[in-house]
Amino acid sequence: MVCPGFIRSTISENALEGSKIDSKINKGTDPAVCAYDILCGVANRKHEIYVGHLASALIYLRRFFPWLLSHILLHIRSI
Repeated sequence: MVCPGFIRSTISENALEGSKIDSKINKGTDPAVCAYDILCGVANRKHEIYVGHLASALIYLRRFFPWLLSHILLHIRSI
């Protein structure tokens, strides 16, 4: 299972006509680095592959403190 964080892409531009790229996505992981991390994880037969500098932290927050993650995500969304 691949668990990516923010990946720098134009998906938000392509999803809705006329929308702009979210500032968090601009600071995300380069797609080439993302692909490399995924390929290395698959080659090493990992069950979970975390991509991006925040991905593993978010996974642990979701597992152990889901209420805290919800609070953080709601706060970030309102910024």
